[in-house]
Amino acid sequence: MARNKADTTRHLSPRTHAAIVLTGLIVFSLAAARAYQHSLSGWEYDLFHAIYSLPDTLTPLFLAITQLGSGWMALVLVLVALIQRVRGLALKLLVNGFVTLVVVEYAKLFIARPRPVGLDSSVTQRELFVGGYGFPSGHTAMATVLGLTLLPYVPRRFYWIVLLSILLVGLSRIYLGVHAPLDVIGGLAIGLIIASLQHTWTTTKVHRKRLKKRVKRLKLKTEV
Repeated sequence: MARNKADTTRHLSPRTHAAIVLTGLIVFSLAAARAYQHSLSGWEYDLFHAIYSLPDTLTPLFLAITQLGSGWMALVLVLVALIQRVRGLALKLLVNGFVTLVVVEYAKLFIARPRPVGLDSSVTQRELFVGGYGFPSGHTAMATVLGLTLLPYVPRRFYWIVLLSILLVGLSRIYLGVHAPLDVIGGLAIGLIIASLQHTWTTTKVHRKRLKKRVKRLKLKTEV
């Protein structure tokens, strides 16, 4: 799954991550404001039904895909990282996953948006035993934060798999009838914000270490 260490040369700069966090906050705020109206209409209604109306034969496939954004997947990835002795990655996955769960739950309570079955009487959930509020999508948020946390440890040629997995989890939540498009967008934004904040902290530490090394080298040269 991962190499022993993250490839720090592929980290974006702290400024870039700060810009990503700001963009994520704007997107989340806009989605939350719309979701707070507790309605399913316009482009969101059309997009929801375009995905939800896909053949029922796809249900087993999407039920499997949606597990990529579950809390169990987070624990599995943490365990695999520990087995491979990539403790830094294990800690990042554990912390990012936990923070994501907390943020999602508080956002759900604040927005209190019903799931699609409560917004459109024609909808039937394909995933059983799912209740509570809809906005934001916890599975999408978790898949996003886990995927983006893993990226520095994944070879470039496999980036598309990580990004595709995040997209498919979001689609699965809509297809299964448990989330509307704005829920997925909100979850995606949360995952992006949390992962970017963690990467900002990591890259800042890396840049500080490099700066200290350069200062030491300069001191040695001047002493010589």
